[in-house]
Amino acid sequence: MHKIIIDGYNLIYAHPELKKKIESEAENVRETLISILAEYIRTRKEKLILVFDSAESGVVHKLSLPSRIEVIFSRPGLTADQMIVKMIQSESEPRKVTVVSSDYKDIGAVANSLGVEHLFSEAFWEIILKERKVAKKEEEKPSSVSESEVEYWLKEFQTGTDYSEDG
Repeated sequence: MHKIIIDGYNLIYAHPELKKKIESEAENVRETLISILAEYIRTRKEKLILVFDSAESGVVHKLSLPSRIEVIFSRPGLTADQMIVKMIQSESEPRKVTVVSSDYKDIGAVANSLGVEHLFSEAFWEIILKERKVAKKEEEKPSSVSESEVEYWLKEFQTGTDYSEDG
């Protein structure tokens, strides 16, 4: 299974709406991010590991986390960046890992040197938004056309061509 390791606050600060609310509503913003990510992986075969700095009390109260999302708060004395670097350095299958962070110097360069795919947070948001648009369009499409609808439209646009199975 492919694994995506995400620098949580970095991803939040790359989203204009979440960024506005992070200082006053940190827990709600983290939970909103988790909900968005849960929707993103719903139809995918990936595991997400969301890593946050623990400067704030790290709790995610209201949500029941999907089994493929793990939330980690850095330990005292370690930053989320340092934890992410340790995680990718210990990966046995680096080609099956993507790390999401706009911090190229501390995370992206290490990831690339180890063969781990690196995505900037802004690029990851673009992927999520694109997939949400596709999913929304799919929901809007009718699942099928009834026989009566086909007959109606054939009569409306009848050109003299017989489209029946017999003709």
